[in-house]
Amino acid sequence: MLLTTVIPPAYRASGVDKAINDYTLLAGEMTNLRDRFRQAATVDAHKPFDQFEAAARPLLDRLEKARNRAASPPDWCFKLARKKHKQGHYAHDYDQTRAPIATQ
Repeated sequence: MLLTTVIPPAYRASGVDKAINDYTLLAGEMTNLRDRFRQAATVDAHKPFDQFEAAARPLLDRLEKARNRAASPPDWCFKLARKKHKQGHYAHDYDQTRAPIATQ
């Protein structure tokens, strides 16, 4: 009985829900930006510079805005993630396994 009256208010007071929402929004924005930058690198980079810059500038502005809102996880989360990474639970991202774009 005591736990049912203590845990919900403590959980709400901890701000975990807001942090989860912030992480979700930022993760979605960063994933979207990653894809948009990939498209700019593979398509827009072959256009004249002024057209490339016109396509890339809004992406850079969005990236700067997303970085200003960056939420830092608690230190214990970092330590758990580092432990999992060292145990081999992490597979490199698509961009890290792909060959670099050839320059002309």
